[in-house]
Amino acid sequence: MTVFMLMTLTLLAVSYWKMIEINTQNMELKEGELRAFMAARGGIEDAVYELGAFRAWSASELSSQWQQSGVDTFYKSTTGATPLTHFDSPTTISVTVTGDPATDTVNITSVGQVRLFNRQFMKTFSAQVIRSSPNNEIHIVTIQEN
Repeated sequence: MTVFMLMTLTLLAVSYWKMIEINTQNMELKEGELRAFMAARGGIEDAVYELGAFRAWSASELSSQWQQSGVDTFYKSTTGATPLTHFDSPTTISVTVTGDPATDTVNITSVGQVRLFNRQFMKTFSAQVIRSSPNNEIHIVTIQEN
């Protein structure tokens, strides 16, 4: 009877431990996905801010945190020359802007990548923005997670 009770208690303890382990892994996945989501969404907002300040999407006019990685693609990161300081884990925000906000609809694609818990998390957003008249403000027309 004692052996049976010990086996039952051991089985319960191991099962409870495994349940805690699975819940911790799920929490880590959710946190990583949320951080990547926020980084990608922040990339859209940063691009809208830059375009709203009448800056062309070029290396000579963007703020110093942006580093060029393609013809119309720029990125910010926690490890860049002017690092992002509001992220506490390695993060990169890559933004591609196509179109001229002075004349037509602009397409923005933002990718947020976060390294957390020895895993890489990535989210992508696409948005269309326009400049309104007469105030010349930039407005997000559509935004969607890819």
